[in-house]
Amino acid sequence: MGTSVKTKGFTLIELMITVMIIAILAAIAYPAYTSQVRKGARKEAVGVVLEVAGRLERIRSQLFAYPTEAAAQAAVAQSTRRYTVAVTSATATTFTITATPSGDQANDACGTFTYTNTGMWAFANSLTEDDCI
Repeated sequence: MGTSVKTKGFTLIELMITVMIIAILAAIAYPAYTSQVRKGARKEAVGVVLEVAGRLERIRSQLFAYPTEAAAQAAVAQSTRRYTVAVTSATATTFTITATPSGDQANDACGTFTYTNTGMWAFANSLTEDDCI
């Protein structure tokens, strides 16, 4: 009289296959996730840069000149967690706003970028507006 014993549960092989599948999915998903996080942070910084540029343009429309560099810094009322936004150059007729990445955002391909009163963007690594905005 042979009795067969049925066991419940997973074998070690089944468990290892499941762990391997999860590891492969994580290896594919994590770089894509960090890339999207960096892209989102860059978009947020672009918004802050354009907001500061708008403030400077409003000042120009009232005073018929951009504020000096020290006064223009006062126009920067906000920054982001991953970028430092500053007016790096300002005269009566021109301005340049620079967004410098910090922390993990420094690994972003677009790096530090600038925006001028003429509406021109400049990005690190010779990237273009299409690549980074």
